[in-house]
Amino acid sequence: MVTLDLRGHGDSDKPEQDYTIAGFADDVAWLISEPGLTRPVVVGHSMGGVIAAQLERKHPEAARGIVLVDAPIVPLTPTLKPVAEGFPR
Repeated sequence: MVTLDLRGHGDSDKPEQDYTIAGFADDVAWLISEPGLTRPVVVGHSMGGVIAAQLERKHPEAARGIVLVDAPIVPLTPTLKPVAEGFPR
C-alpha cells in the first residue's frame, strides 16, 4: 500500500501555483511510475475519488482499476462531465 499527501496538502510541499484536479492526477500518475508499481488499484475518497477518475481519463494505462468512495461526481457538473465520459459504458 502506498499513500500520499497531495501537493499543497498535509506534509507535502505547498508551492504557490494553481492546484487542479488534472494536475493532481498527473502527480498520482508520476507517483505510480516512481516506485515501479505495476498498474495498482487506486482508491480515492471524496476529492481523491474525483482525482482517481481523472487519472483514469488522462492516464488509462496507470491503474488496473479505481475505487471511488464518497466521490462527488453525481450529478455531473460541466467540469466533471468530461471525466465521466472517459469511462467505458
